[in-house]
Amino acid sequence: MNFQLSLFQNLIEMNYSKKSVFRLVALYILLAFAASSCQKTSDETPVENLKCEYIVNPIGIDAEAPRLAWQINGNNTGLMQSAFKIIVGTDSLEVASGKGNEWNSGKIKSGNSMVVYSGKSLKPFTKYFWSVKIWDENDTPSKHSKVASFETGMLDTRNWQGD
Repeated sequence: MNFQLSLFQNLIEMNYSKKSVFRLVALYILLAFAASSCQKTSDETPVENLKCEYIVNPIGIDAEAPRLAWQINGNNTGLMQSAFKIIVGTDSLEVASGKGNEWNSGKIKSGNSMVVYSGKSLKPFTKYFWSVKIWDENDTPSKHSKVASFETGMLDTRNWQGD
C-alpha cells in the first residue's frame, strides 16, 4: 500500500495534474475491486473421490449390488453430511442434470459415505454413470458431484456367449 501511495505522490510531483492522478487512483480502485469480485467463487461441490467397489471408474465389476463411496472435502472445517442422494443411469448427461434411469435414491438422511447400490438390476457388460449430492448439518444441499462411472462385467456365467 505504501508503494502505491508513493507512486501517486511521485506522479503529482512529476507535474501530472491532480485531476489526472485522481482519475488514475479511481481507475486503480475500480480495477482492484473488479479483480476481487471476479475471483472464482466456490462452485465446486464438496463431494469428490467417487469410487465403486473401492476403485475410481472401474471396468468389469462383477458385483450385482456394488458399493458406492465418496469423500467430503469442504472448505469449512467440520463440514458434516446429514443426508445424501445418489443418481445412477446409463446416460451421463442425464445423470449430470440430476436424473437417473436406473436409480434415484431420493434424499436419505444418513452420515454414511458408502452405500450399496439398490436400484434396478444391473445388466452385464453395461456402463453406468453416477453422481452424489449431499446435505450438510444445516440441511443445506450441495451441488451434484462430478459424474463418475462403473462398467459391469459378465455378472453371471449364463451371460457367457461363446463357441
